[in-house]
Amino acid sequence: IYSSNTLLLKKRVKIPEITVKYEKPKTCFYKFDEICKAINRDIFHVKKYFESELLTEASLNSDNNLLINGRRDTTKIKEIFQGYLNKYVICGECKNLDTCLEKNGKITLKKCSNCGASKAIVKKKQPTSIKKV
Repeated sequence: IYSSNTLLLKKRVKIPEITVKYEKPKTCFYKFDEICKAINRDIFHVKKYFESELLTEASLNSDNNLLINGRRDTTKIKEIFQGYLNKYVICGECKNLDTCLEKNGKITLKKCSNCGASKAIVKKKQPTSIKKV
């Protein structure tokens, strides 16, 4: 007897290698659009995440590479991308990358196509101002 879970196959997702190069006065994250397609995420959603993590503006060039203001280390870019994967892509139950984001009112859910798990995404709290006493 096979349960429905044994029939589910893990989808292999091939993410292109992250290549980052400083091109004055910006850092270029090459193949950004290909990486976003590989993880099935909107390019502008991932761009916004990078902007919020780096506390700077970014833009897309004609090849859809991400141009980040200032000099950024490749290691830092990879850490931020891994943070994005952990929060918005990787299933917390089966660790599969075959997930999608669904809006349910004000709540965003990460749903796994492999195991069916669903998890609400907690938004990052905005820094509060310090009150002078």
